Amino acid sequence: MSMFKRETLAVEEPLLAERNREKENATIWLFDELFRDYDQRIRPYFATGRPIEIDVSLGIVSFEGISETHLDFTINAYLIQCWTDPRLRYNASFILPPTSYYANRVWLPDLIFMNAKLAELHRVTLVNRVVEINPDGTVCLTQRLRLTLACGMDFTHFPTDEQRCPIDMESFEYNSRFLHIKFSKEAPVFVFGGHSKIPHFTLRGAILGNCDKKLAFGSISCIRVEFLFQRQIGYYILHAYIPSLTLVALSWVSFWIDIRSAPARVSLGITTILSMLTISNGVKMDLPRVAYVKAIDIWFVVSYIYVIGALLEYAVVHYLAVQSTHLVTTEREKKEVSERNDTKDGLILYKKPTFNINNYSMFHRKEETSSPKPELWASSDKNLSNYKYVKGQKIDKISRLCFPFSFIIFLALYSYISTPHLAVPDMTIQQLEDAVKLLRIGS
Repeated sequence: MSMFKRETLAVEEPLLAERNREKENATIWLFDELFRDYDQRIRPYFATGRPIEIDVSLGIVSFEGISETHLDFTINAYLIQCWTDPRLRYNASFILPPTSYYANRVWLPDLIFMNAKLAELHRVTLVNRVVEINPDGTVCLTQRLRLTLACGMDFTHFPTDEQRCPIDMESFEYNSRFLHIKFSKEAPVFVFGGHSKIPHFTLRGAILGNCDKKLAFGSISCIRVEFLFQRQIGYYILHAYIPSLTLVALSWVSFWIDIRSAPARVSLGITTILSMLTISNGVKMDLPRVAYVKAIDIWFVVSYIYVIGALLEYAVVHYLAVQSTHLVTTEREKKEVSERNDTKDGLILYKKPTFNINNYSMFHRKEETSSPKPELWASSDKNLSNYKYVKGQKIDKISRLCFPFSFIIFLALYSYISTPHLAVPDMTIQQLEDAVKLLRIGS
């Protein structure tokens, strides 16, 4: 049996090699024949004046990241452009293989990325560019690129924001009279599965549209794809919201500390204020300076108000306590003075113990014209002192309820105003990943 197989292979191998040689010669002849009178300087349909239609597919290999400080994002992508060139139609029993050699001999569209800051064509191990020519004259150019593109970001709802980062593609040389760009119907945009993860963001989908421009020399055909990136809030919950919320709640502990413990309450208030400042500066460090108010700014401003309010509340309570202590001291001094006066008055009263009518009437006049009794002074000052101290304690008790309750109301309002309006994508992330299966180069 093995002998029979070896004999069969010995007969088939020369025949197969002969067929491959014939196909190779036919391919070389067909390439030479197609480009014998071909001039790549002339665009297709130049003689008829008909505009060329370029079908574009953009495939995302990976998102390298989004930079809020530089307002841009970086991607690795496949750019596929397909168009029809009647001069390259051929009739053969086979399809010409894709090649990079004829990329320099065929007419190519001059597609550019208008919002690109940096664009690179991968060159490892060779230039990542290939051309495919189909029998009906359809030419497809596939390139692998690394692009850094500008993205105008809006941080109004930061850190629950959604960023819309566009990619604008248009012709640099031709206006819409000669060249028209449109997205491919089968797979306009696609993302390779498992490569859509971005630090701090989640890709929700893409919006497709036109960005045609009207200039002095004519209109420019332009297409745009906007990727919808929703920020992942988990990092900010752990590093901003929970720590600041803890500090706000910690500042309320001072309401349960005794009024007379000034060092404890003051140090607690100052510590929470400084810690809040450190947290807010750390969160804002990686963000650009913008003129408008962000949601996170509202959060930290209100948090500042609460921790500073707790310290100011103690300033009021402490002032009342100091006034109370001062009144007690004044009361003691008055009591000592009154005791000395009582002794002195006693000596005067019994100096002339006469009981005639005149002396009796004079004794009464001294009592009427003298100052109020010391007991009345002491009672009045003591009541006022107790009133001020009790009032300070009452303010603490009210603060224990008002501060947390009002902050809960703020939390409800903040969650409402910080929630952004999410755009509806034309293609969801699932559709972007499934579009890879629908891709047909040269169709």
